[in-house]
Amino acid sequence: MIENQKENTNWEELRQAIVDEHNKLRSDPLSYIPILEAQLEYFKDSVLYRPGETPVQTYEGKKAYLKAIEYLKTVEPAEGLTLHEALTASANDHAADIGPKGLVSHEGTDGRNLSDRIESHSEWEVACGENIDFGSKNAVNIIVNLLVDDGVESRPKRNHLFNPKFRFVGVGIHEHKDYDYVVVLDYAGGLREKGTPYYDYKNYKFDYEKFVKETAKDKRPKTSFQLDDPDAPYETKSVKIVKENRLFDNRLHKITKKYYTLQDGTIHIVEVEDV
Repeated sequence: MIENQKENTNWEELRQAIVDEHNKLRSDPLSYIPILEAQLEYFKDSVLYRPGETPVQTYEGKKAYLKAIEYLKTVEPAEGLTLHEALTASANDHAADIGPKGLVSHEGTDGRNLSDRIESHSEWEVACGENIDFGSKNAVNIIVNLLVDDGVESRPKRNHLFNPKFRFVGVGIHEHKDYDYVVVLDYAGGLREKGTPYYDYKNYKFDYEKFVKETAKDKRPKTSFQLDDPDAPYETKSVKIVKENRLFDNRLHKITKKYYTLQDGTIHIVEVEDV
């Protein structure tokens, strides 16, 4: 899908450039330190004047950049992401929804959240998350914006950039009513064809036993969610339970899906067949 284009911007080239820069950052975090240091020169007080872009009034000024530089010195590299058609479709849906209306929300105008949008195109596994950037059409600057995550103390966008559970990414781009451009990045830990059951190992296998063992190693006190549900990850702030009937191999399977939304906006999923 090619979105409406402003100034003849090639969205397909920009999409691939964003993925390339994203993977450069994940594989070699230190490579972005010179980029951040160079952009410190574009500040005048707390306003960022990057060449070719509208000046941006930041919340933290240079301080957020300096904190990002220190972060890059300690963060572990992560496996590269694979651009996926289904995630790009879900990201495009959201960009095309909020862009023309001038919105800045992760929730669509139809009330759907990230998980809902992905599931309109594909089944997803393990975890999903979403980053949104406004105003830039330069791949490096988009990644810098997400990395710096100005004005948000918990830095959820930065955390998504390096989340080791994410293996796939989709990129949606659209014109924005107020900020010129909106870029949506949707992430997932695993994907399979829409309608296929979670135990379709040909597409993806989630090692539930490994998940249980890793959870057991964590010695932190259990949260209220975990006391009620051993599948709940730490930092769960809400949970949605969905029961489905799926016909597979000429047998009806009763499936329970548990969607855990964490403090940073990441959604984790556990799928269990009822027996």
